[in-house]
Amino acid sequence: MVKVLSSFVRGPLEPHVMGIAEDLFRLGYSRSSASQQVCFIAHLDRWMSASGVGLGELSGPIIERYLAER
Repeated sequence: MVKVLSSFVRGPLEPHVMGIAEDLFRLGYSRSSASQQVCFIAHLDRWMSASGVGLGELSGPIIERYLAER
């Protein structure tokens, strides 16, 4: 489990969330905006864990299912 900004990520996205946060800052996101984006990633990460979806399984239909359930 890793805490990035104000969100905890412990599932399939954990290895990538620090790099994503760094990219957001590099792109000029404010701390508040980057934190919100990481919060969205943390939610997706929890959903993936609960649904048994691995990183390699993310596809258009899986994302649509996530968004419908969100």
